[in-house]
Amino acid sequence: MRGSEIAGGAPFAMQRLGRRLVVPVPDALDRAGLDALRDAVLAAVSATRARALVFDLSAVTAADSVQAGAVAAIARMARLLGARVGIAAMRPGVAAALAALGFTPDDAVTARTVDDALARLG
Repeated sequence: MRGSEIAGGAPFAMQRLGRRLVVPVPDALDRAGLDALRDAVLAAVSATRARALVFDLSAVTAADSVQAGAVAAIARMARLLGARVGIAAMRPGVAAALAALGFTPDDAVTARTVDDALARLG
């Protein structure tokens, strides 16, 4: 991902690639961490006027309904702000948790890698 930079002052190491953001999601975030992730992502999407947002879930080994629900909610909120959303590098347990909440491929582009998600989002 050449030409990237860290999105301004975020507590999460978001990479900015033009008007696209990549958010590596840490494993096992508690409620406060999920709230901080939501606030940071939405602020970055708004401030950068991001056209695309990719969640990199490669570090997430498992997700309960609260964690999966938070990612799904942030994805929906980012879409309301005008960003197309991708989810990359999901493990089977995370996919199962998202599916159990009614999250479908219509809600976000899904891909095996961040690069694939970025390519699909344009």
